Amino acid sequence: MLSLVKSRLRERSNQDLVTYRQLRLKLARVPRYQPGFVAVGNWQLHYLDAASLLSAFDVVVVKRWNDFRCEKKNPVILDGGANIGISAIHYKRLFPDAVITSFEPDPGACELLRRNLAANKIHDVEIVEKALWTSNGRTSFFSEGADANRVVREGDEVKQLATLTPSAKQFDVETVRLADYLARTHYDLVKLDIESAEAEVIVDCGDTLRNVRNLVIEFHLTNSQPHDLARALEKARG
Repeated sequence: MLSLVKSRLRERSNQDLVTYRQLRLKLARVPRYQPGFVAVGNWQLHYLDAASLLSAFDVVVVKRWNDFRCEKKNPVILDGGANIGISAIHYKRLFPDAVITSFEPDPGACELLRRNLAANKIHDVEIVEKALWTSNGRTSFFSEGADANRVVREGDEVKQLATLTPSAKQFDVETVRLADYLARTHYDLVKLDIESAEAEVIVDCGDTLRNVRNLVIEFHLTNSQPHDLARALEKARG
């Protein structure tokens, strides 16, 4: 039985790599920050930026950096920073009965998240169009136009950030406190890709992290916050 499972996983991994190579061929000449649509294999994807799509597919689907072990058929997953839905689709294919809540505050990305889930015949993912943060309310948000979108913290050089890409802009978004969600139930996985907000959010979660079986964080270090990683690791470990 174990050899059969390994064989199926290897077969899927090989197919994912083939799909990724086909995506690279199709998107090789697409300019940055030009929205579009691509269909390869059993993936139907609307995207904001071809380069960001390729990077996410490589990390999430091919290399599987965010995968986790779970014996349950219906793991409870919190997908923080869902962007256009690569992670949510991947997890639903690994665990068709998974209970997933996806958070994405950027309106453009959230619209494509909805469209991509529907295009890939996934209709049971809860979508929350809000930013994970340390409180409920509203905050300033910077959208780069692809996947480097984030809550604007005090001291951020927003004007400088806005010159990075032609589609960059700043606006307000609603926020929700991650700790409140973690206090409600147990999660088999919490995945956070929230672009430099992760340290403050994790530290704020306190004892509610005990309700998380697996925690995957894409961490963003900055010169202005050199101790963020240590703070977050200390809280997660405790």
